Amino acid sequence: SSDFPAPREEKYSQDEQCSPCESPQMQTAQQMQALASMQASQAQAGDGLPSVTELEQTLLRLVRRIAMLIQAEMCVFLLHDRERNQLVARPPALGVTHEQMRAMRLAPDHGLTGAVFQTGQPMVVQDASRNTVIDPVWVQRLDIRNIISHPLVIERHDEQGRISNRTIVGVLHVINKRGGQSFTDEDIRLLGVMSKQVTAVIANAQLYLRLTEEKEQLQATLQSLLAGVVMVEPTGHISLINSAARAMFGLDENSGMGEMYDEVITEPKVLQL
Repeated sequence: SSDFPAPREEKYSQDEQCSPCESPQMQTAQQMQALASMQASQAQAGDGLPSVTELEQTLLRLVRRIAMLIQAEMCVFLLHDRERNQLVARPPALGVTHEQMRAMRLAPDHGLTGAVFQTGQPMVVQDASRNTVIDPVWVQRLDIRNIISHPLVIERHDEQGRISNRTIVGVLHVINKRGGQSFTDEDIRLLGVMSKQVTAVIANAQLYLRLTEEKEQLQATLQSLLAGVVMVEPTGHISLINSAARAMFGLDENSGMGEMYDEVITEPKVLQL
């Protein structure tokens, strides 16, 4: 399973849902149409929608670059887990152990992390030992001297380029300026720029997971149908064939997918459909 949080459950209007009076055949046709549309969208995206592994590697490079540019000893981000309503540390991180990350599960209104998450504003603590907002437990666990915390915000724009929706999805921390120095205004500015790049990668990962999960759910539904279902790409290759269709055409469970339909289906009447 991926370390990225599950995407928000999408809400559909009544017009988009299957009406109770629709026949099973009509619902099946709608499901097939939805799956075909989803596959077409993924095909059009092509290399523009990288895999989760590629996105995680991009995040790792970003975390390392942030720490290098700001000269910080540690860099870690926490994302909001909606199901548990917690801010949870997610890999990759720099300078933080796996055990420390596993323990980073915070209430969304707790300490410095919660304050940044709630307000959507970056905060700087130059002397963690004297600050009353930051949790002293974590000051001790991570040996925090100073810290910048920046919100991770996904912004969506309308056709005119104006921000139409703004969602805070987490908080990015850079901890302990190297050489015992204090963080500067330039460090805050740089972190603001880099946090947008981190958020963009996270948004792409959520989109990828949502498309993948929806596709798997539709495929599972179609596979469970008693009626035979075969989906054919414009190229003539079979993109989906369920168990019922395999039984009809005398195919084993591992054949059919990716093959040319006229090589798999030999019935003339079926080929004419």
